[in-house]
Amino acid sequence: MSLNVYNPSGYIFNRNLQGSIRLNYQHFLMTQLTGNELLHKSTKELVDVSTPLRVADIATGTAIWPLSLARAYPHWQIDGFDISNAQYPFAASIPANVSLYEHNTFQPFPVEYHGKYE
Repeated sequence: MSLNVYNPSGYIFNRNLQGSIRLNYQHFLMTQLTGNELLHKSTKELVDVSTPLRVADIATGTAIWPLSLARAYPHWQIDGFDISNAQYPFAASIPANVSLYEHNTFQPFPVEYHGKYE
């Protein structure tokens, strides 16, 4: 019997226009299904959303969630991380409170990110 071993370097979808449309569609579908909520209600109960926070989005893909979150909470800093920057939006379209980084999350994060997020 052979075991299926997860290969973190293999991505089964395409990082092209159709792949980006798929990810963005999934985001909009989920927000529609949750009453246009970007945060789970338990998260809102744990943090004071009116204060400045720093949030990380792991496997950010097209960065649709950080971009949506940045519009809803302009006083927050949102950092998106993905193994590839191929689906990131054009730099000129990214608001000042969003930063996007290329990072393999199967590898340790650099020390400068430790303890920085809510």
